[in-house]
Amino acid sequence: MLTAPALMLCQYPTDVFLEPPDGWILPNANDQQRLQRYTNASARTQFALSRLLLREAVAWLLAPSDTDWRLITRESGQPVLEHPRLQSIALSISHTSGLIAIALAPASSLIGVDVEAWTRRIRLAPMLSASMNEADSAWCRRQTP
Repeated sequence: MLTAPALMLCQYPTDVFLEPPDGWILPNANDQQRLQRYTNASARTQFALSRLLLREAVAWLLAPSDTDWRLITRESGQPVLEHPRLQSIALSISHTSGLIAIALAPASSLIGVDVEAWTRRIRLAPMLSASMNEADSAWCRRQTP
């Protein structure tokens, strides 16, 4: 059972076409159906790789042979891994071109992860105030040259 937050990353090349000739095969029927709605190959790849990384995270961190985990969404929009017999797992997934991140934590925790391309310009002040409390935001601003 997961007792502390965990982070898994998947870096992948963006200069080659990764989609298999027969298309992506995902372990979850709902995800497979959702994948079909993506018309952009890059978006399909990001979605497929995020779900495959999630499958690996569940197998590695939780239980390799347990297939009873379901990905659901709370009313707040937060994704959660739910199990009929075990404690739920809070989850956050983020992706950008070439990188996917998945953060997992016990359900009683709040967890969030965000990855951005190095080439994307980020306005730090609005991001800090939107993603953390004032004390933490102020600490981060003091660290920036």
